[in-house]
Amino acid sequence: MGSMSLREEDDIQSLRYGIDALRLLNARESVSTAELVAALGISRGTAYRLVNTLHSLGYVARITERRGSRYRLSVRVRRLSDGFDGDRWLLQVAQPLMLAFTREHGWPLALSTPAGDRFYVRFTTDHATQRVLRRYRAGFYRSLLLAGSGLLCLSHQREPMLTATLRELQRAREQTESVPRDPAVPSADDEPALRAFLARILEQGYARYSEAGDRETSLSIPLHHAGQFVGTLAMRVMNVAARTDAQVRAHLQQLRGVGAQVESGLEAAAAARLAATTMAAS
Repeated sequence: MGSMSLREEDDIQSLRYGIDALRLLNARESVSTAELVAALGISRGTAYRLVNTLHSLGYVARITERRGSRYRLSVRVRRLSDGFDGDRWLLQVAQPLMLAFTREHGWPLALSTPAGDRFYVRFTTDHATQRVLRRYRAGFYRSLLLAGSGLLCLSHQREPMLTATLRELQRAREQTESVPRDPAVPSADDEPALRAFLARILEQGYARYSEAGDRETSLSIPLHHAGQFVGTLAMRVMNVAARTDAQVRAHLQQLRGVGAQVESGLEAAAAARLAATTMAAS
């Protein structure tokens, strides 16, 4: 294969900017071109071309205000996921596997997905066990810096979205610094240290998190489908059960076993959906 031309590189970079713009719009109610420029590190001209292209394709709606135009996602973006309703499939596949694990081993599990500069807890098995100090329910958001699942979501972000998210976390640091945190996690203000910390998480394939003074430790692993990061699976254990490296490795082995089952289930569901679609079209 020949080397990629400069024009092809430009086209790929434009696609990346477009996807990052959609992600940013998904994390906020609306954005201006100036906010796109600041968040994505692009020129004003590039920002105008992005929103105009997305608007012409019907994926973005323009809101005209006295101070200028803002943009929000339109309902048409749902068509981008036709054939794979990610959240619904993820929940359908993961819930029975998670409940079976907790009933057998006792430790609670939580399923989470990224949501801008936060993550969203979709399902927990806290109700199925007595091995909990505090019970959590599904349906709440939390800062990416306040849990292992959040740190995993953050570690899987690519530039320029990672830089944009770090800026959001720096602006909201009063909210995260005022609550108990894991002292091992660098502050959002110490960006070089935080980036190095995230790189280690990505390399080792899991995150460990324990709030200062807490008696529980969480271990989180990533979930993938079709080569894409789709969410996290976390297990909470008592600190006394995670004192040694051997104990942590044993818990991770169990957690990864459930994760592998979830990923296999997603593949099977996608294959079944494709087969049904093909049969209906024939």
